[in-house]
Amino acid sequence: MIVPDWLGQRVIQRGDRLALVFEQKEWTYAQLAEQVTELTGLLIKQGIKPGDYVAVLMANRSEYVFLIHALARIGAIAVFLNTRLSAVEISWQLGHSGSSWLIYDQLNKTTGTEAIVITSSQLDQDVNLKAIAIDSLNLTTKPDQNHDYESKSNPKNKNLKLKNTYALQHSNLLEHNANIDLKVVQAIVYTSGTTGKPKAVQLTYGNHFFSATAAAFNLGIEPDCDRWLVCLPLFHVGGLAIVWRSVIYGSALILQPKFEQEQVIEAIANQPITIVSLVPTMLKRIMANATFESSLSHWQKLRTILLGGAPVDKRLWQRCLELDLPIAPTYGLTEAASQVATLTPTEAKSKIGSAGRSLLCNQIRIIAIDAINPQEEISKQHSNFNSKPSYELPSGEIGQIQVRGTNVTIGYLNNSIRTFPSIQKAIDQSGSKHDQDWFSTGDLGCLDSEGFLYVVNRRHDLIISGGENIYPAEVEALLANHPLLKKFKEFCVIGTDCPEWGQQVTVAIVNDAGNDTKLEPSLTLETLREFCQTHNLARYKLPKAIAIISAMPRTASGKIDRQKLRELIEQKDRL
Repeated sequence: MIVPDWLGQRVIQRGDRLALVFEQKEWTYAQLAEQVTELTGLLIKQGIKPGDYVAVLMANRSEYVFLIHALARIGAIAVFLNTRLSAVEISWQLGHSGSSWLIYDQLNKTTGTEAIVITSSQLDQDVNLKAIAIDSLNLTTKPDQNHDYESKSNPKNKNLKLKNTYALQHSNLLEHNANIDLKVVQAIVYTSGTTGKPKAVQLTYGNHFFSATAAAFNLGIEPDCDRWLVCLPLFHVGGLAIVWRSVIYGSALILQPKFEQEQVIEAIANQPITIVSLVPTMLKRIMANATFESSLSHWQKLRTILLGGAPVDKRLWQRCLELDLPIAPTYGLTEAASQVATLTPTEAKSKIGSAGRSLLCNQIRIIAIDAINPQEEISKQHSNFNSKPSYELPSGEIGQIQVRGTNVTIGYLNNSIRTFPSIQKAIDQSGSKHDQDWFSTGDLGCLDSEGFLYVVNRRHDLIISGGENIYPAEVEALLANHPLLKKFKEFCVIGTDCPEWGQQVTVAIVNDAGNDTKLEPSLTLETLREFCQTHNLARYKLPKAIAIISAMPRTASGKIDRQKLRELIEQKDRL
């Protein structure tokens, strides 16, 4: 399906409307398009061409938004890199994605240049990885310094005319890739898994479009009024999705450099924000801030507080209801371009613990936990996608969550074991055929009689800390080389409860002597963290606790029973 360029359409239809605000600077849609066109020309001059994989290592800033649109206009594929990763980890993603360009900002210059050196030394000699410092491009177009939010957003102002005639003067520049093919891949977003290396999720323009339109049907949109505050990193699908939604909806994106609770509180109090996207940990910290109470009335006036990235614990949920906060808990994943289920603020008052009903663009079903054998699926090169008969469970029964729809990825990049055709024929229990397979999320949950999803356990082994995904296998593989840990019978890395971050990385160690209270004096949490840092593990993945146990709990098949281990550790005092 071919559709008109979303940004170009906004310039024609509402070029005078507010599009972006960043650090007291604002851009109308016409001005945003002007910045994008200028950056597009500069990138083409550098040599970026259609089909190139262009890695982006940047903090949130206005140029990040320009860059997303500019790469789309060129026809290049953006590869979004987590700025919290080490140079070694980034180097692996550069090589794996086949990126021929790396664009970085001043904040990430050191890590970016180190990653390039590492990557270049490992690639073939004829592969040339080129770098661009975004600040060296010297964009010249200036934003609108008139902070009159009302004049740019108030639907009652019928006499407002387009002062910036950019759309008329430069309409020829807007014709470059003026149409969007929804089947084409727009971005690569790496997501953590529970085994092996991160997976490179391919997201198409169609994934973004259908996700955006379906979310609008669920939560509603008010394009003349909506201001969406984003403090999530744009390299995460949660932040990236909002960039596309704002231009599809015609609403304004209020971007912050990073999450700072005081800045979020100040923005909500002083700007006409209507929607804010947060990870539950962020909201907890905001509500614990001394200035939150004085701004409570502004939070109560928000249209939606969208919560994603991790489950919302019931204590936080109840507190939000007591304060009359319009929370909208969600369930989503990178492979589905963000959300697959969302609870409305009204539903949140009665459906405590639910993640909502499926979006218009996708379906959710629950199958028997033993219906998919992951090892069998991997051997068939259909991991995550199910194309064999599956026993679908009735409402109320817990099983494996599966999803399918137009927002679901076409596959993982450069991973033969985890790559799958975009269209396959699946046969469910009733024997009917479908044009698209069901994607197995790996999470456990159930649907109630009204179709509301309840997530029981998110990705069995995956640790979700402050909205960041950490897979234990990576930390375990690194710690296996620790000279002191080698002396112990066994160890395991799991996520345990953490009041601030939701979960934290905990190393469970089995003492050889069966003594569950002592370790060697030199083996401390600090020495483990230092070892991990020395070996380039990202800071958010570092162990935050050690637990000593006398024996590792196991299932009947002999595997480590991580759920029992977690329960055991949380009953003991941590070191």
